[in-house]
Amino acid sequence: MEFLRDRGFAYAIGALEFADNIRLNVIDRLLPYYSPHHIKKNADSLEGKLCIVTGGNAGIGRAFAEAAVQHGAHVILACRSMERGTRAAQAIQQQHPAKQAHVEVRELDLASLRSVRNFAQQFKGEHRHLDILVCNAGIMAPPERGLTPDGFEQQFQVNYLSHWLLAHELLRQDSSPSSSHRRAESPTLAEPRRLIFLSSMTHRAGHLDFSNLQLERQYTGFKGYANSKLATLLAAQEWQRRFRSSRSARHDIAVAVHPGLVDTELARGWLTGSDVTGNLLQPIVAPIARILAPWLLISPRRAVDQLMYATTGPASKVAGAYIAHGKW
Repeated sequence: MEFLRDRGFAYAIGALEFADNIRLNVIDRLLPYYSPHHIKKNADSLEGKLCIVTGGNAGIGRAFAEAAVQHGAHVILACRSMERGTRAAQAIQQQHPAKQAHVEVRELDLASLRSVRNFAQQFKGEHRHLDILVCNAGIMAPPERGLTPDGFEQQFQVNYLSHWLLAHELLRQDSSPSSSHRRAESPTLAEPRRLIFLSSMTHRAGHLDFSNLQLERQYTGFKGYANSKLATLLAAQEWQRRFRSSRSARHDIAVAVHPGLVDTELARGWLTGSDVTGNLLQPIVAPIARILAPWLLISPRRAVDQLMYATTGPASKVAGAYIAHGKW
């Protein structure tokens, strides 16, 4: 019964999402140059900002990285595969040759807490000010339950736990005198940092049972994904609570974003996988889903619009917000 309930949640949430995506795709085809006003107005505020994007080599992460570079940001692609990250960085540089110095690649494997700590330690050792951290990388609904080397269910760690640790390591206050001196020397360091978590509408189907948090019992890929995205949404709210209660005058900002079901390799794999279609129907439904994918999934540009608003929108509107479908 629980399996059927999870499958029902997947269908219901997916149907609502697909209906809205079809509407947006129709608008995009009728008005191909449409872009929300706030994006045009605020995108220049990324000039000179340093931004880390996890999973920046593909999908939404790469689309956002490219847009951020285009608007003057210096972007670090934090990727599990240095080879794929380097190819993505080169492609972005070729599209924006004047911004070549604004893209770099670092290795980050979110399935390893040691890798997360090493990444953060290396970055902090360079004494660079981080303006924006986009926690984007993730895995989606693998049919079989898998564990990371740290012993956690893989979606729980990659989508949520490692991003929490990364934010903690990079954004916690550095009380060393030399760090305080550097902040005093540069007025830009007093600007609020932004912490962006990519969540999902599927959080509505999540249920964090602390007696079964790692889903040792009754695992389904969709349940693991929904739980990880619920945890991610709660993480954004908790970080905003901490930022508000901090004594720092900087007033950092945490935002959660549901980018939608975006036309990426990750989403297409989920759409045609057995977790949605079922094992018996997959050979029949999967080819149809692949044909309909351009209409059922929104373009990465649409997702970038939401992320750009999270990173550049007025602090009074986005701090602690959950941005989904252009609303918060």
